[in-house]
Amino acid sequence: MKQLKLIRKSIWILLLSCLMLPSCSDLDEYFETPEWIGGSIYKTLQDEGNYSIFLKGVDISEYQPILDGKSILTVMAPDDDAMTQYLQENYGTTDISQIDKDEVKKLIGFHILYYSFDKNKLVNFRPNEGDGATDDELNLNAGLYYKFRTRSQDAISTAYDNTRKRNVQVYHNERLLPVFSYRMFQTKQIDAKENYEYFYPETGWTGDGGFNVANANVTEYERIARNGYIYKIDRVLKPLETIYDELQNAGKYSRILSLYDKSEVYSYDSIQTRELQTSDSLFHHYHQSPLVNIDSEWGDVMDYTMMSELSSMGYTIFAPTDEAFQNFFNEYWGEGGYSSIEEIDSVTMQEIMRSCVYPLSIIFPGEIKNGTAENIDGEVITVNTDEVRPEDRVVCSNGLLYGCSVLTPPAKFRAVTGPAFQYKKFSNFNEMLNNSGMSSTLVADAVSYIMLYPDNDQLYNNAGIQRTGGRLVSTAQPDGMSTSAMTAYINGHVASPIDGNSVLPESGTKVIPALTSDFKLYWYVKDGKITNSIMHNNCLKYAGNTVTDDQIWTTFEPLAYRGDVNGWTNGHAYSYDRLLMPGDYSNENNRQMVRLMINNRTDETTEFYGWINLLNKAGLVNTSSGSLQTTFTQEDCMMLIPTTNVIEQAIVDGKLPGVSAGAGATVGSSTFFDNIEITDASALTEYLKLYFVPLSTAPFSNYPYIGWGENTADYGGLPTLQQEVVSEGGSTSIISTNMNIYDDGTALYCAIIDRNTGADGHRVKVSGAYDYFPFVFEDGPAHFIEDVF
Repeated sequence: MKQLKLIRKSIWILLLSCLMLPSCSDLDEYFETPEWIGGSIYKTLQDEGNYSIFLKGVDISEYQPILDGKSILTVMAPDDDAMTQYLQENYGTTDISQIDKDEVKKLIGFHILYYSFDKNKLVNFRPNEGDGATDDELNLNAGLYYKFRTRSQDAISTAYDNTRKRNVQVYHNERLLPVFSYRMFQTKQIDAKENYEYFYPETGWTGDGGFNVANANVTEYERIARNGYIYKIDRVLKPLETIYDELQNAGKYSRILSLYDKSEVYSYDSIQTRELQTSDSLFHHYHQSPLVNIDSEWGDVMDYTMMSELSSMGYTIFAPTDEAFQNFFNEYWGEGGYSSIEEIDSVTMQEIMRSCVYPLSIIFPGEIKNGTAENIDGEVITVNTDEVRPEDRVVCSNGLLYGCSVLTPPAKFRAVTGPAFQYKKFSNFNEMLNNSGMSSTLVADAVSYIMLYPDNDQLYNNAGIQRTGGRLVSTAQPDGMSTSAMTAYINGHVASPIDGNSVLPESGTKVIPALTSDFKLYWYVKDGKITNSIMHNNCLKYAGNTVTDDQIWTTFEPLAYRGDVNGWTNGHAYSYDRLLMPGDYSNENNRQMVRLMINNRTDETTEFYGWINLLNKAGLVNTSSGSLQTTFTQEDCMMLIPTTNVIEQAIVDGKLPGVSAGAGATVGSSTFFDNIEITDASALTEYLKLYFVPLSTAPFSNYPYIGWGENTADYGGLPTLQQEVVSEGGSTSIISTNMNIYDDGTALYCAIIDRNTGADGHRVKVSGAYDYFPFVFEDGPAHFIEDVF
């Protein structure tokens, strides 16, 4: 036993020395192998007597010198029975000399590993810590450094580079041999037998306490030779191909291959070009991010000395067959108005591609069933691995391939974002969704969403939005829509209802806050029609406003996921007709309520006529700037606006301080405000502040509406502009007069809170003429009220 440990230590010292030298062939100059170590790997197998076919392949491949002592190696050795069976099944002969030399070299080389690895190192290779690994380090990612570089390598091939418009020479790295140890499955917390035999049912799992090597069982571990280790195996190791080659060779994955090829790139390899001294430059065949390099034996790793990355690399691809693509087209895209797969835009197809990739390592069925595996977009992989046919379960040189006869749609296709990807008529809105960066957010199952969809005609007819030269343009941005403009539209078309009910009501009224973050935007639903708060502002009638109700309100229809309107995973989706709901005020003529009132202050037909004229009489209006006087307020405020008749009657009745009605002040008269007198401007100004709630100090989450769900009394009411600075004990404080707003489920009421008693004063009802929907402008919301405070 002591001598065995010494032998292992000597071999490992040789390995480490090899890694530090420019090439392993330099070892002979620095080390002489001790005479007491047994014969070479070649001689040991020769003496066994039943490895003659394998050794004949070694001779044909010209590997005899390295097996005979020129390199330190690890060899996986199949006996003559295993070789005979493999050659007959795969080449129709038992004579290895009848097989092409390059093919023999590829086969035999796959059994020869660089460097010398004892059993423990193959069970739990530690590329970073080596023999000095602590117990804690040994348990970290145990068994996940599972791939080992072999001598098997494809010859340089020729491929056409669409970027360079010419053929290029493609270099192929050596194959990596996967060793599936029991520690790997322990770390992954899955059953070793079940998951290994998913891919290799004919081999069977015998690796408890050890490992299986690719498709073979180990019949004898770590036979020590003069220049390394021999592991006897019961099967010939079939050289593994890249995922790309497996897809290509299968002949039934042309769709996914063509999509991958659209992102291909040939990357120049200056090192190999120089070292091999080839007349032509050498390249690697890669695929651009976020896709992975399925045609690269080493994935993203360029240098064999990066052993940690190289030994753990691997991708997992869930590749739909061409039939699966076609079936999904018929059930999904075909129902969405597409006539062929070729019509589907690149944004949608990229979603399919990303959902098919697990980029970090290989994942087994047990991990997928545990719900712990996520694709590139962070979505949980839900592929039913039991439905994958046995012949479509493939271990590759750079990962695992699950060939799927059913296309499992990405989460985005099944969530409320789904219609954007399914329907051809929403393709431009889909482009906005993709550019906004919101699509991944809107797939969350923990949140209930409603999403509205304008079609391509709506976008064009209302805002000139269309796709030109591969990008979206609009009337406002003819050179290309900005990301912020697209995001505004998306945010304005998504809501997460406060009550969690994502169904739009067909009758009655409802207010639903949209998913805007920097300002308040609401959807208003009334008797099966919908609008938003920006469009609803056109309900304010004045002489210059010719907008009709048909230009404000529109109908909506539920969109179904595979025939089920309740089928979307996290809410409901709707199309709406004709109009286009704006996502911000950028294209609105009337953005501010105060300016709108000032500009239309002579229009006696408006409901705000009395209010703006009273403010003007009190000296609070700056008509030239279209704003309130800065001495009154510089804040955006919620306004509670008494209607014109209410104000005029209150003045006549003497209810308002600092203003009196003259003899000619008749309610409803066009000359009413010419016949009133401001008797105490300061008192009137102070009183009018009660009707303004500064948004900067208002503690509410939303502006008031029926179903608002907030109780202002819980936080002491809403501070109004009426404030007093109080000095006491050397300190000053601001005391405001506050207001409560109440929602009884059928109407809204507001009341001023008495500063002294804390009791509500007279409750004033909000006007129901607009269904208690707030008017919402950039400078704040407004409600009309039916009395004065």
